[in-house]
Amino acid sequence: MKPQIIAHRGWSGRYPENTLISFEKALELPVDGIEFDLRMTADREIVVSHNFDIDTRSNGSGYIADFTLAELKKFDFGIKKGEEFAGTRIPTFDELLDLVAAKRPDIWLAVEIKDDNWELAKRVVAELERRKFDSHCSIISFKSNVLRAVRKYAPQIPRHGFSALSLPGEGDKEEYLGLINRVGIWIKRLTLSMADFYHQRGITVDTWAPGTKEEYMVARACKIDYLTTNDPDIILPMQDNFAE
Repeated sequence: MKPQIIAHRGWSGRYPENTLISFEKALELPVDGIEFDLRMTADREIVVSHNFDIDTRSNGSGYIADFTLAELKKFDFGIKKGEEFAGTRIPTFDELLDLVAAKRPDIWLAVEIKDDNWELAKRVVAELERRKFDSHCSIISFKSNVLRAVRKYAPQIPRHGFSALSLPGEGDKEEYLGLINRVGIWIKRLTLSMADFYHQRGITVDTWAPGTKEEYMVARACKIDYLTTNDPDIILPMQDNFAE
């Protein structure tokens, strides 16, 4: 079977990652899902950001957790990707879900919770349930504590963790394997034996972030279930041309 193609932080290879323009353009492609990252601001609002700081993605400096939402909205999160993206603002979780609801309400949502925060996890799953997105989403986290919170508050939502190579000392322990339904393995470390290890335990496998033909072929040879890419425009034609 062909893997599901997930747009990593939107169409981040071409547009400013984790911004509305990046997600809007990804939603126009025949991707199966979008992946995005969530953090909490100083005034407890939920924003879409991979990094804990704003230094590399905006014209500002400092930590997400130290700014209010209003303060964060003053920074430009597009200019470092290119002049044509100047004026792009950091989106809130609600703004992103509004976009999805308007454009492709049934698309898969791969939701990564970056902060090790039970309140954030509880609020995220509650909002996904309120909007009826919980039937087609997964929660991703490097933090076991967050995955336990998701299991407690929304056990119906698949929990996506990481391999021992990405999570040293924890990823392959039996307790951890019992906590997750999906696992992420970086394409540079992915092997067929690793994928088989998880498949034999009923855990589906995602790899991030193939962007070349060679990486795509490795992913397919390893029989992965999900392929999370920055470059859906490159990967999607390979899907169409791949002989099953």
